Amino acid sequence: MIRMNLRRAASRVADARIAPHSGYGLLPTTLSGLASSHVKALTLLGRSDEVLEATQRYIKLYERLKENENLPTLKVLQIEALVNLKKIDDAAAERIDVEDPTQYKQLLDSLRQSAVRVFDTSLSP
Repeated sequence: MIRMNLRRAASRVADARIAPHSGYGLLPTTLSGLASSHVKALTLLGRSDEVLEATQRYIKLYERLKENENLPTLKVLQIEALVNLKKIDDAAAERIDVEDPTQYKQLLDSLRQSAVRVFDTSLSP
């Protein structure tokens, strides 16, 4: 609980300090890395609703800033949360643009694992 609150707080501070010319010296890539860590923590805790809330905010922010380093990861985590919540049509409608083919393969593997995990647990007696 404490770690989660610290990550959330760090992420909110990062959001507040990302404005251009803020003078804090934090790169958008560093801040999106914090956002990615926050969402990964939520995912590991099984808080899919909170993952959706956070990724919607982060994805908008980092698309606006054209910070693409961690954006595909945030989008995959968003899709995984949709799959976990059994919102398959919404997950299928999402689009991820990646330039590196190896990153694309990694993203697909991650999504496959998430889908298998969700469907295996829903089919268990």
